[in-house]
Amino acid sequence: MTQKSPESINKINRNTIGMLRVVVLSYAVDFLLLIGLSYEGWISGVTVGIYGIAALLQNLLFYLMIKAGLNRSFKDPGMTVIQILFAVFLQAGFLLAAPEVGVLFLVNLFSVFMFGVLAFNARQFVFCWLVGAASTAVAFFYIGNRIGFPIETTLNQVIMWTLFMVALGKTIYLASAISTLRLKVSERNRALTIALKQMEEMATHDALTGVLNRRAMLVAMDAELQIFKRKKTPFCIAVMDLDHFKQINDTFGHAVGDEVLGAFAEILKQSLRVTDRISRYGGDEFVVLLTDTPRDVAVMVLERICARIKQHDWGALVPELTVTVSIGVAEIMTGDTVAQTFEHADSALYEVKQSGRNSVHAALNRVAA
Repeated sequence: MTQKSPESINKINRNTIGMLRVVVLSYAVDFLLLIGLSYEGWISGVTVGIYGIAALLQNLLFYLMIKAGLNRSFKDPGMTVIQILFAVFLQAGFLLAAPEVGVLFLVNLFSVFMFGVLAFNARQFVFCWLVGAASTAVAFFYIGNRIGFPIETTLNQVIMWTLFMVALGKTIYLASAISTLRLKVSERNRALTIALKQMEEMATHDALTGVLNRRAMLVAMDAELQIFKRKKTPFCIAVMDLDHFKQINDTFGHAVGDEVLGAFAEILKQSLRVTDRISRYGGDEFVVLLTDTPRDVAVMVLERICARIKQHDWGALVPELTVTVSIGVAEIMTGDTVAQTFEHADSALYEVKQSGRNSVHAALNRVAA
């Protein structure tokens, strides 16, 4: 059994005490109605007094248990089942004691079970329902047709109408509470869904640029490899570095460097398809997964990107700022792993840097293994 936290128990206690106030108010209305019926001679004043005292003591007992902390060790600190059973036995007992006004106690049984709706699980509901069914069965078979519905006089009619209106009010109140609870649960579920999406975003995306991070890209490349093995659909891996990025940081500051990385990532997003994958692999190194793309097509796409980077108005960030990119690309070959293809692309990038940067170099297609 999971131990409830003190905060959770305190919240349950507040809710339970609030519900006890509603129950006491309900019993107070019953007491006044019974006084009216006693005035008409349907029930003795002593029975009415005993009912009022029993109802008061029942709720006082639960209130004192909460205040003394006796309920904190219970599996259900709200004591829902115990309260329902007490109330069922109280109503069934007075149904036996005063069957002449038995309709009042029968109507109250519906209200009693309605209060349990907010906290019952299926097993508790069945148990309490069986207890209620057994106790009313005893009352029905014992008192038979003596269960009364006093409406002979105008006062009786007013009392019975009040009884049913109060019962209807309890039902509406509880229905409203259930609706409010459902809305709260729905709102919490939406908040949880948003939080989970945010956590997933943080776990798979680079915070600065919004593109995939290294781990997410490795997962994407592995998934694309599995597609290649089944369908022989080609794909390419491109590895790219911003040329002399360290000098940009040293000259203009890291804040400008971060803006350059963000703008570079945006250009990549605008230049590639939604099916392609972009990741910041680390620092100023980016990796692009071009899905369903052979090497020659990948080279054309990447050369356009290279040109766009060079032509971009970087001076809008800082006057005299220029940015170029070096790109190496390799196509997957039968028998290659993702790591091998990545290594070929990385080697191609190295060749670009050795030959002057600001261009695209493709690894030669190897003989299929």
